[in-house]
Formats: sequence, structure tokens, C-alpha cells
Amino acid sequence: MDVAIAYRTAVDQAISLAREQGNRWRIVASREDGPPLVFADSDTDTERPVWRNTVVRTLIIVTAALICMSAISDRFGREAGSIAAQRDLLLEEASSLRMQHAAQVDVEPALLVARSYARLPDLLDGLAEVFSDSDGPAAIARLDLQSPDAVRVLPTESGSASVLIALSVPPIEDSES
Repeated sequence: MDVAIAYRTAVDQAISLAREQGNRWRIVASREDGPPLVFADSDTDTERPVWRNTVVRTLIIVTAALICMSAISDRFGREAGSIAAQRDLLLEEASSLRMQHAAQVDVEPALLVARSYARLPDLLDGLAEVFSDSDGPAAIARLDLQSPDAVRVLPTESGSASVLIALSVPPIEDSES
């Protein structure tokens, strides 16, 4: 197959020269599997646009469809990647929340028991007040929790009275031994 390439001005000059001499001329692209594509012809004396040819028009439509489908496929691929990343983050967050809930279920009973007893600073403040009092015991034999907010101090001396310390309230002397 021979291919010739020429400037448009040279082709236009050849066409005008052929018209003056009355010769027949055609601008074609030959194909092996069918009739040649005719771009211009002296019989019609007009140029035929390439896009009017059914083969060229079909190729243009197929190419445009492939480009659109490629763009749509790329967009859906990016969206699928974004959705997968969001799903992974949500699964990780759900796993973290499950572990926090399990830890809370395990710790909640212990916290309830711990909250029912006096805080250590309150207990130490109450004991400090008992020993700072001149009538208080010289030594402690035993401490008994009376309720969630009181402690009974039993002295080592048998004749001394026990002292009930209400936490956040000054100690109260009790007549029991």
C-alpha cells in the first residue's frame, strides 16, 4: 500500500489545476478489506467529510464509548477503594468499642463495690482526728467497717470506749466496748 502525505495548499492547487484541465480526480484512502474511502471526487466537485463515512463514524462512536466506559470504571474503582477504607475504619472502631464494652462489663462490679466503701483519704483524716484528741485511745486493736460511710475503732485498753468515725463528720464516741 502506498501512502502519500501533502500539505493542504498543495492538494488544493492540484484540485484547481485538475479542474482547469478537465481531468477526473479523486482523493482516496485505499483499504485491503473493502472499497476505498473517498474524501473528495471531481464528479461531485465537493469534499466529503470523513465523519460521513459509516466506518469512520462507527470507529469514532466506539472510541468515544470506550473512553467513557474507562472513565466510569476508573471512577467506580476509586469509589470502591474509598468505601473499603471507610469500612475498615468502621470495623476497627466497632472492634475497639466491643473491647471497651467487655472491659466495662468486667470492671463494673468491682467499681460498684469500691464505690460502696469509704475513700482512703477520708478514712485517714478520721483516724488522724481520733488520735489528735486527748481522750482518744493510745493504740488501736481493730478497725471494723460499720456501714459504707463509717468505721468503728476498737482500742487495745479494755476499759476504753470504741470510737465510731463517720467519714466527712467528726468522730463520735460510742459507749460499747
